Amino acid sequence: MIFGPPGAGKGTQAPNIVKRLNLKHLSTGDMLRAAVANKTELGMKAKEAMNSGQLVTDEIVIGIVKEAIQSLETGFILDGFPRTIAQAQAVDEFLGDNGITDIINLVVPESILEERICGRRIHKKSGRSYHVKFNPPKEEGKDDITGEELIQRADDTAEALKTRLKGFNEETAPILEHYKAKGIIRNIDSNAAPSTVWKRVEKALGITRKLMIFGPPGAGKGTQAPKIVEALDLKHLSTGDMLRAAVANKTELGRKAKEAMNSGQLVSDEIVIGIVQEAIESLEGGFILDGFPRTIPQAEAVDKFLGNKGITHIVNLSVPDSILEERICGRRIHKASGRSYHLKFAPPKVEGKDDKTGEPLIQRKDDTADALKVRLKAFKAETFPILDHYKPRGIVHDVEADCHPKDVWTKIAKVFDL
Repeated sequence: MIFGPPGAGKGTQAPNIVKRLNLKHLSTGDMLRAAVANKTELGMKAKEAMNSGQLVTDEIVIGIVKEAIQSLETGFILDGFPRTIAQAQAVDEFLGDNGITDIINLVVPESILEERICGRRIHKKSGRSYHVKFNPPKEEGKDDITGEELIQRADDTAEALKTRLKGFNEETAPILEHYKAKGIIRNIDSNAAPSTVWKRVEKALGITRKLMIFGPPGAGKGTQAPKIVEALDLKHLSTGDMLRAAVANKTELGRKAKEAMNSGQLVSDEIVIGIVQEAIESLEGGFILDGFPRTIPQAEAVDKFLGNKGITHIVNLSVPDSILEERICGRRIHKASGRSYHLKFAPPKVEGKDDKTGEPLIQRKDDTADALKVRLKAFKAETFPILDHYKPRGIVHDVEADCHPKDVWTKIAKVFDL
């Protein structure tokens, strides 16, 4: 459930919660309209009441909410309901043991609410919204696009706000008191920028950032992933590291993986998925998956065991093939030490020689143009279907990485409001 007085930011934070936790947003108005449109028995009763100018009874509203919830296969957030103790008790009764898990209560001082609400102005025809302080029009009192007069809505005045706040407080206080003993109320100080409030909501709900990072050879994953890990306090999970840890710890899956590797076989999808699941379930915080998933079945497995609290962000480093060729094919290494150089971006002091030993530098077999073509073909065949799998969720962030690493990091930092 989410509660908050007018101007507290429910309209901003509720969609964030819905998106992050993959929930269904249930508002009383939407549920009533859906029931009427679908001509359900309760919808027809509600329509009769409204057509005759009567209030829709508690019994009907509760029934419509119950129907809406029971039709879902996922979690939900109730917005604008319950408004009475009777409604709250009805929710508790029909949900039973699978009751409300969290209540977000957005708290803002009334003086701040007055500033937020009373400063709002709208363009009546289009609904475009402005604020005299936080989002002023280009010309005072005029719509940016049409130049027409902006208006202040009748319920956006100080006097109207007092009445609305009184009604809200009288409604909400008993409901919060009703749920207080369950320890599920998360009071959020919302007297801050929306991004800051969202971080507080994330923390209160135990929402951790769960990331994946993709990028072709030479895109800069090795540079950017550690920065993301440090900035967001995440655990860096690479497939190789997780496999080695499972083998070293002699877990059941680790032993199976070792048997497969010792016999020269590939470690099966089932084993790899199990090892990744074990690694994730052992964590208390967020993580970034690097090198996994590589197939749609692996991605679907991640979705399944993470459930509602699934992957929150996917960073996809994008670089044109021609730039990648310049980056990769110019690399040279000193075999004995692993020191790395680049003919253009980090050349040795003496061409072809290691700076410390003077020994010859070599080009790795997979750093040639022909080898890169094969690697890129495999990367695209692997990665593009996975990105397409997650794109409908709006969590894929394409980052153009054909620039200096500092500039790439600036772009990534914007994704996370850093």
